[in-house]
Amino acid sequence: MKINKDEEINKFLFELKSISKKKQYDEVIEKLRYEFPYKVEKDNIFIEKTNKKGFYNIYITAEKIHKHSSKRICILLVILFLITIVCFCIINNEIKKIKYEKTLQIENEKNNLQKIEQQQQDEIKLNELKYEYNELFYNQLDEIYPQLEIIYSVLTENSFIENLYIEKNTFSLGIITKDAIQIFENFENHKLLSNVKMTRTTITRDEEVVTYIGNFIKQQIKYETNLNIKESISYFEREISLMKEKLEKQSSLKLSEYIKYIRELAIKLNCNEKYIQLKGEKDNIEVEYMLGGNIQDILRFIKEIQNSNNNLYDIKSIGIRNNNTSQSQATIIFSTGISIIEKTFHEIGDYDTITVEELSKYFEKENQINTVKEEIYEPKQEIIKETNEKLEELLYVGMVKQNNQTLILAKNEKLNTIYKVPLVDVEKNYDCCIEQNGVYIVKFRNVKYEVKK
Repeated sequence: MKINKDEEINKFLFELKSISKKKQYDEVIEKLRYEFPYKVEKDNIFIEKTNKKGFYNIYITAEKIHKHSSKRICILLVILFLITIVCFCIINNEIKKIKYEKTLQIENEKNNLQKIEQQQQDEIKLNELKYEYNELFYNQLDEIYPQLEIIYSVLTENSFIENLYIEKNTFSLGIITKDAIQIFENFENHKLLSNVKMTRTTITRDEEVVTYIGNFIKQQIKYETNLNIKESISYFEREISLMKEKLEKQSSLKLSEYIKYIRELAIKLNCNEKYIQLKGEKDNIEVEYMLGGNIQDILRFIKEIQNSNNNLYDIKSIGIRNNNTSQSQATIIFSTGISIIEKTFHEIGDYDTITVEELSKYFEKENQINTVKEEIYEPKQEIIKETNEKLEELLYVGMVKQNNQTLILAKNEKLNTIYKVPLVDVEKNYDCCIEQNGVYIVKFRNVKYEVKK
């Protein structure tokens, strides 16, 4: 503790009984009232301890005495240090905060960029999936029975279907009806039919004979438009997987198993098999199958063949020929999706030797006594020759174009049936019509008719 010596100082020696500083100051002020002529404040008093117990030197100055204790200095230093630490922490936190915000901003920008890139990749993937889906979907063959239901929905009462041909999404329908125009209007108004045309009608008595041609509109399952891009990708991946799975199942079948099921179902539904013929390309064999029977049995066959066995039987085309009898005919071409596997080489192994007698049994009929005269069949195209034989007559109905082929329509008035046969140059081994000396000659089920105009 020190006193500025340049200031004017009054010194006193007092015996003080108090111990605390505060009471000592009060005691000094009380004693100075008698010893010092001026009023003194505490701030003008400085108390200094002497070597003599209980006695103190009292200094009085005109100016206020500045007392700086070491304790206060320490407190001030501690406060200052704390303030410095606090400021440092605040500044350091601010710096860290700025760095964190900067880092966060960079991360956000990076994440946003990744999101944009991912979104672009997802959009590209979705477009690729849509393209693949549409390609698979539009290459699929529609089920035939639902198309028959569409045809049913436009017909009127007292209509009779003579023939119906469906290939993929096109159809040709020949009917006898009371009101061809009303049916044509129904065709036009149906939302699942398009490009429907009506050929020239022929009125016989109170009925009309007419043929309609047109297209079915392919029905596509509509997926939810509120799906996000990830959900849309999952949807198309799932649908594509199902279609590919079906193709794989079809290609894994053996052709013999495929045909065997067709035959078994036809027998089960009381249909009569006419013939089976394989055709098409080696990577997609087609089975042409003709059957006859009651029209209800034929329709049941068409419905069940595509509703059973995991719907692996795709029908490329179907032609139904109907008449007034109880028997109808249908020619169905199945697109199997089955490929022919070519075997090129196999090592010779040990096989049992077959005798001539054993082999010959498959060339001989059992219990056959009389020898059969050998006949060699040579297919040929024979021109219909003029003959004096009187042919039955058909009534000329009209001529239509279908699949770049000219078809002649002629009516058998006895059977009240319309025949539709292709116009060809020379006679074929199937139903056809040729022009001879300006007259149409129709061959239908190996019976020849003259068409009367």
